[in-house]
Formats: sequence, C-alpha cells, structure tokens
Amino acid sequence: MTSGAILLTAGPILGGPSFDPLESLGFCSAIQRLVRTLQNCGVRHILLSSTSGKRAELEKHMARWGVLCQAVPGGASLSASLRFGLSSMAHTCDRLLVLAADIPFLAPSTVQALLGSDALLCRPLVDGAPGGIFSVDRRLFPTLMAEEDLPSPDAVSRACGLSFTDIPVADPGALPDARAKGLFPALLARSSRDASHVSLKLRLCRDRPFFGPGTAQLLSLIESTGSIRDACQQMGLSYSKGRHMIAVMEEELGIPIVLRQQGGHNGGAASLTEEGKMLILRFEQLESRCQALVQQAYREIFPEL
Repeated sequence: MTSGAILLTAGPILGGPSFDPLESLGFCSAIQRLVRTLQNCGVRHILLSSTSGKRAELEKHMARWGVLCQAVPGGASLSASLRFGLSSMAHTCDRLLVLAADIPFLAPSTVQALLGSDALLCRPLVDGAPGGIFSVDRRLFPTLMAEEDLPSPDAVSRACGLSFTDIPVADPGALPDARAKGLFPALLARSSRDASHVSLKLRLCRDRPFFGPGTAQLLSLIESTGSIRDACQQMGLSYSKGRHMIAVMEEELGIPIVLRQQGGHNGGAASLTEEGKMLILRFEQLESRCQALVQQAYREIFPEL
C-alpha cells in the first residue's frame, strides 16, 4: 500500500492555534520533525500546503527532503489543500493522511496505527480528544474531490456520510493543543530520546545514476498533471533540469518513459508509458523492502540507540 500526506502549514488549522512550522524545536524545525516521522513510517508522497507568501521560504527550508511544497489557491485551507493534494496524489496513493504542522511531536506509532487501519475514515483519540490528523482511504477520494467546501474534519465526515473510526492511542503529541497544555518540553525530551533512526536513499545506476526519489516524484507529477512543465513547477525544479533528468533516464534505460504530444496545456501534453508507470511501482517496492531490511539490521547492530 502506498501512502501520502497533505501537511497544512498555515494556521490556525484543524481547530488548533496559529503555529509557525519553521519554529526550531531542539536541533530541527517543527516541520522537519513531522516530515521525518512520516517518512520513517513509509509515507512516500508528502505535500506541504502553504500560502503563496510562505512557499519560497518553506521550499528553501525543506530542500532535499523529497517533499512537494506548493502554494495552494485558497490560502492553504483544508478545502483547497485537499482538492489540490488529491488531484496530485489520487492516482498514486491508497491512503492519505491529512494533518497540521502544529503536532510536531506526533509519535510514529500513531502514524502506523492510522496507516494500518482498514477504516475508510479514521483518526487517533487521545484520552477522549481527537488528534490533529486523520486518514482517508482511496475509496473516498472521488467524493472528496467533488466537494467544494470542506473547512473542517467534521465537514469531511459529513461529505463522506461516515463517522470517524476513532483509534485510541497513548500519544499526547497527536493533540493540536499540546503546546497550550504545556506538553512540548516533555514531548521534546521524548522525541530526543527516541529520535535515533537510520535513513536510506536509493538510486538506480548504470553508467550514470538515472533514477531515485526525485525522479520518481517527477514522473508521478507528470502523470497527474499531464505536463512536464507543470510537474517541474510544482517541484520547484527548472524545466531544463527536469528534461535533463528524463533524458538521462531514457538514455540509460534505452526505452521511452515519457510520451510527449505537441499542443495541449502549456504547449505540450505528456504522460507516462506503461514502462514508466511500472518503473515507479517497482522502485517503491524496492524502497520498501530495503528500508525494512535496513531497519532490522539497524536494530540488531545498534540495539542501545
């Protein structure tokens, strides 16, 4: 199962107070802590939804983290972010997490519980209070994409005609009011104690490296937008750089991966060949298997960390 996340960075969001995602918490920022937790739990596609005024700063701050920073029309509201995120990720993700940047100490166990649930719509429950994150199954994507106004999780629930399945968790870091309750110092101590992890970045190589997480993201966006130029723009990538990445990949593989047509949106339409779609799928399978093996080896070799 491939999972994605829409991370709302403009506040106040999901009922919580206004929060600066770039705020330093220990040796990294709030948004970096949250993205790291999601990535370590296997969330592959992460959209950071921002306002137009914050996009450049956020993009620079998260450079090389393998996430998509996008200024979403509508001021990065829940409604606008959901529509944009689903249009970008609906064809690649089986489950989507929607969360705000005001829960930087979210526990990995909570993310794993949401991703492992069979419920169509679920959220964590901490001592009877809902967390600042919820999970949506792909079977609800068409319903949500058709809705114009989804200002809150409750509105999402009503649009889907479903109540949230509440998953009890012992994770105060999932609460959007954790800071207001004075929990951040203890949560920072917990995070610093448990933060040791191993990170692996894979690339496929022949004479040259030709495929990695960035290339996979570019191909996924080409397939969803129908445009190389739009895909590059969403990644903050120059058009010439994107075309060079595609050229190197196709030269090394010896087969076409991106189909180009004259005319269409922005002067030319684009889509993936069947080989291109399969390349993304197989690379994600390789990543999952390698990550599992590396995590197991890490626990065996560094049991004290």
